[in-house]
Amino acid sequence: MTGTALTPGRPPVTDLLADLARGILRIRLVAVALTILSLPTAVVQTQALSIALVVAMAVSVIPLLSWDRVGPALLRHPLLLTLDAVVALGVMLVAGPHSPFFYFTLGTAALGGLLYRWVGATLFSLIMLAGYGLVVTFAARLIDIDPTFHNLVGIPALYPIIGAVGAGIRALLDRQAATEERLEHANARAAAAEERTRLARELHDSLGKTLHGIQLAAAALPHRISAEPQRAGADAEAIARAALVAASQARALITGLRSGPDHGSLREALETRIGSWRDGGDIEVELSLDEIQRLGPDTCDELVAIAEEALHNVTHHAQASHVRVDLAIDDDCAVLRIVDDGIGFEVPAHLATLADAGHFGLVGLHERAERAGGRLHVRSRPGEGTAIAVRVPLSASDMEALV
Repeated sequence: MTGTALTPGRPPVTDLLADLARGILRIRLVAVALTILSLPTAVVQTQALSIALVVAMAVSVIPLLSWDRVGPALLRHPLLLTLDAVVALGVMLVAGPHSPFFYFTLGTAALGGLLYRWVGATLFSLIMLAGYGLVVTFAARLIDIDPTFHNLVGIPALYPIIGAVGAGIRALLDRQAATEERLEHANARAAAAEERTRLARELHDSLGKTLHGIQLAAAALPHRISAEPQRAGADAEAIARAALVAASQARALITGLRSGPDHGSLREALETRIGSWRDGGDIEVELSLDEIQRLGPDTCDELVAIAEEALHNVTHHAQASHVRVDLAIDDDCAVLRIVDDGIGFEVPAHLATLADAGHFGLVGLHERAERAGGRLHVRSRPGEGTAIAVRVPLSASDMEALV
């Protein structure tokens, strides 16, 4: 139920690139509209200019409306933008180099830098500069164009400037993408390290201690047989029960590794795990689970594990026909209760006595409750069933959720 996500609300770099490209295409359409408005009606209605403006609008509208399909093709094939540049220069030849359509051609240089980085900025700036020179040379034969610094240098200098701006923005996007990729890898490594730590803790605190208890009991069994043969049978049964507990703990660990951590609420996790347990047996289950949001992920993991272990004990030891599982808030504490109508047992006063009696599972439940920041209470008597309750202060869980 843990994990770190990227900054919420931040769009992917590919989306930012698409938005910027669409913005440039919209500016080019505005340039076409300004060209139509600025030229005399008689000029606009000429066949050559009309066709040229329609083509110019098409090469902007089509990628604007279908960027998801056209955009990847442009990124793979720079020749498509080269054709766009030829169209733009052809229209400017008809409209004139000093018409608002000049700003349309600046958009081509900007797209070159944005889509193809510095190489594209350089290449398309040179293409547009060369084309602009040809347009001005041709137009000078028809109209008087003053050979001023502004006309010969200032205006065409905008092509490399705009191309560099596009390439600079693309460099920033690439840097952001690299940062996000490193962050994603770091999060993956952190999640893997956290899972290894959790698994090591589970092995040490539950399965490791159970196996250690089995080893101690088995080592003492030969002496018990020779010294107190009447108790050897009980010790052997305790070892067998502990082996079942160890097998259950191993299965729980394997199941956790296969399914991964739960990312839903505690209520959803309990419903899923209890539902799986109920499907595997014939014990009637009654659920009363409230939604509790103020619990940290580690606390939820421990409570789910406690419920699973308690239900395993019901299956193998309680001989119960009915189980009730409650989750509620009581006196600013999250309380999980598992109550069965089984045969019950005499509850020892100390954990050490529980281990000696072979109740290694209950020892693990106590330890899990402590890790969750709470306490576990067991109430049982022979013939009266068993009630297990875990109380976790919500204040402690709130602090965990903030870490």
